[in-house]
Amino acid sequence: HIMSLYYFIFLPLTGKLCIEVTPGSKIAFISEELCIGCHICDSDYQSFNLPKDLDKDTTYRYGPNIFKLHRLPVPRPGRVLGLVGTNGIGKSTALKVLAGKLKPNLRRFNNPPDWQEILMYIRGSELQN
Repeated sequence: HIMSLYYFIFLPLTGKLCIEVTPGSKIAFISEELCIGCHICDSDYQSFNLPKDLDKDTTYRYGPNIFKLHRLPVPRPGRVLGLVGTNGIGKSTALKVLAGKLKPNLRRFNNPPDWQEILMYIRGSELQN
């Protein structure tokens, strides 16, 4: 008989829940807003500290604590666009968004925007054309 495992990590002095693992969840929940980079979860999770201002440029997100695609490459007429990078970095996701096979959710995976809001989001950028 295996005991159910509950695992909680609270931030010191704040009492706020930062990392939570419960028997009902398949993955740990890590509060991205509260993460202070303590590296407790590094043995099981790979994390990257990106500048906070990139959050406003999130084009697509699969879910909480899951891959985020920041910005899109800009294709130019008559030019070749090459995407190079390690596995899992977002090359296929970016191409699916550019091809219209994947609708950008602008980081709102629970409540994705409609096309009108997406068009307003890219208005004035190079992607508009």
